[in-house]
Amino acid sequence: MARPSSIFDYSILITFGGASIIGGALLYLPLVSHIQGLTPLDALFTATSAVCVTGLATVPTSGFNLAGQLIILALIQLGGLGIMTLTSSLMLFAYKRLNLRQRIMAAQVTDTISFKEVEAVLKTILGFTLVAETIGAFLLAAGFILE
Repeated sequence: MARPSSIFDYSILITFGGASIIGGALLYLPLVSHIQGLTPLDALFTATSAVCVTGLATVPTSGFNLAGQLIILALIQLGGLGIMTLTSSLMLFAYKRLNLRQRIMAAQVTDTISFKEVEAVLKTILGFTLVAETIGAFLLAAGFILE
């Protein structure tokens, strides 16, 4: 007899779909404007493309105001970290430990690490990303200020 499915069995799909739908809804808010106007389908497509980091768009992303560009940037960041890495990390922080099935899923993302190393690798990925992006942000800000 099959065991009942848990929400974690679908966490990657839920996270990806949720990020796309929430991102599309945010891009369609009144605080976001686009020089060509934006349909709900354009907003959803742009958000999904940003999460997938494919770079496809039905409208030019340069046409968004600052709020829209920041939303797209956040969605790209989410996709850049990898939706599976983020989902696994959220499960780590929420439940402190992954079960065997979730460890297998996370290990498949990295393709070479053992189950015991998954937690440490995920923490290292997130830490390195935050440090590198913070340094980059300060360097860019300094460059813009000097210019």
